[in-house]
Formats: sequence, C-alpha cells, structure tokens
Amino acid sequence: MQAETLELRPLDHHGVFPWTVLRSDSRTWQERKRALIASGIDDLAGRPGVEIFQHGRSGRHHRISGGKSRFCPVLADLMYAWYGVPGGVVYDPFAGGVTRGALAAQHGMRYVGVDLSETQVESNRDLAERLGLRGVEWMVGDGTDPPPVTGADMVFTCPPYHSLERYSDDPRDLSVMGWDEHLGAIERAARSCWDALADNRFLVWVIGDLRGPDGHLRMLPERTALILAEAGFRPVNHHILVTPVGTMHRMLRRWWTGTRSAGRCHQHVLVMCRGDRRKAVEDMNRAADRLTQAV
Repeated sequence: MQAETLELRPLDHHGVFPWTVLRSDSRTWQERKRALIASGIDDLAGRPGVEIFQHGRSGRHHRISGGKSRFCPVLADLMYAWYGVPGGVVYDPFAGGVTRGALAAQHGMRYVGVDLSETQVESNRDLAERLGLRGVEWMVGDGTDPPPVTGADMVFTCPPYHSLERYSDDPRDLSVMGWDEHLGAIERAARSCWDALADNRFLVWVIGDLRGPDGHLRMLPERTALILAEAGFRPVNHHILVTPVGTMHRMLRRWWTGTRSAGRCHQHVLVMCRGDRRKAVEDMNRAADRLTQAV
C-alpha cells in the first residue's frame, strides 16, 4: 500500500525535479518565483542595513547590488516539499527575512525563527500579520545559543557566509566575526540544531563560499559540512544551486584578469539527517497521508 501511495505522488514539485544541480536561472524556476512573489510571499524589500561584500563595500559591486539580500522563495518552497514534515515544526536559528517563515506557513508547517536583529524580527512580524500568515513566530535571539524548541521536524536555515555580507555591528553576528571565531560559532550552532531536531528528521543548511583577504577560497561549504557531521548529522544530499549571473558579468574581466578568480554563480544546499533517513521519509509520507485523509 505504501509503495502504491508513493507511486501516485509526482516526482517533481511545480516542474522542478530533485537533481543534485538546481537551476534557479531556468524558465520553470523563474515562472514559479514570479507566481510566489505575486502571492505576496516575498516582499522584495531585502534585509534592512545589509552591506554586500563587506571588504569592498565602497566598490562597484555594492552599487550594482543596491545592498539587497533576499532568500529565494522557490528554494524554500522546494525544501519544505522535499524534506519537511507536513504539519510539523520548522526551526530556523538564523531567520533573516520573512521568506522561509512565509513558505513554511504555505506548506502548513509551524515556523520558529531566531534572529539577532530586533528590527528584522519586528519587520517580519508586521509583514506576516499583513499577509495573514498563521503558525509563524520570530524571536530575537542568538542562533548559537541553546534552541528555544526541541523535537522540531525540520531545521532550515541560511547563516551569513562569513564576511560576504555584513548584517550589523553586533559582535555576536557571524558576519562581523574573525574567521576562526566564525567557525567556532558555526560549531555551536550545529550542536544547537542537533538539540532542536527530533530523531529521523532533516536539516537543510544553505551556504556559499567566499575569498579571504589573500584572494584564496575559504572553502566554507566544505568546512560547514564537516562541522555538521562532527555534531552528529549524517549527509544525505548536496544540491548545487545555480544562480543567475545578472550584473556579475560586469566584474568578471576584473576578477579573471591577473588572478584567475572565476565568477561564482552557485550556492550550496547541504541536506543532513539526524538519525535514519529512511525512517524520516516514512514519517513524512505518513503525515502527508493523514492530511490527505482529513481533507
């Protein structure tokens, strides 16, 4: 019976299939993004006070980007569909903007997000009220501290990519820490996520790489994956999210000439599991079946 139920479920989610490479520059992805934005899920406001590429914020890229930092609503939509438990609880220790909470509500999940910025938390709450979102909660706090929830059905987060963007002047902010201090904070956050998550559940951690002062890559995604594994999580998938080039082509010649620094147009989506991933999927399917039968 279970196998028959699984066969009836589509493999794709709104035309996007669970490949290791996800193309956010595809027509299918962009059409889905426009539909989600039109629904009010993403207000396109960006995070207040964010500075792009802190080490060169007075340079050309900062003026091009306009300082906007947003989480892609399509990626959030996919992660909840693929790794979330219908009707379950999502914990996000680095909540940022409203998007992940809004998509959790759309999937019928309860969302608990933590962020250092009181301004951001208030902005999220105001927008959630205007959108009529239910089951979403943001609180001011530090994602490296003990979690405010236990037994969560999913951890879904996107911490700062070290100093690639600067979010505040708070010394607890991962974006203003020194490199070693930042890695130490990631270790504490990983242990906190372990404490928050129930057995046989998935963690999704979105991360990208950056260059150090000497121009060499930090290898942050790989380091983060090892830190999560050391905390007890078992690797399940490593999606590569291909992102639109946009205005980055204006800087490519400068990066490439002289240093051979390639233009990075991808991010990493690390999917880990606390416990048995097969049991996690069984629990997801049972929860989906219960909701279907209730309807």
